Amino acid sequence: MDESGFIIAYGGGTTFESVVSSILKIFDTAMPVLVALALVLFMVGVVKYIYSEGEHKNRELIMWSLIALFVMVSIWGILRVLLNSLT
Repeated sequence: MDESGFIIAYGGGTTFESVVSSILKIFDTAMPVLVALALVLFMVGVVKYIYSEGEHKNRELIMWSLIALFVMVSIWGILRVLLNSLT
């Protein structure tokens, strides 16, 4: 409860900076694992593509793993820029 008698909900006092900071902490913990997984999928796709002599299914695995890498690194970078601009 605050001075006016209203109950402040959990997280009611949080700022945008603290939200970005907490999301960034989660990303910093999970990023190495996710990037490693995407790189492994990329390499598996490349090896399968080479051995299957250009089968279309394996090209899709390569494409989606590169898209996943791009999205993960982009979100991480945007959150870093937001955090640095707020502090």
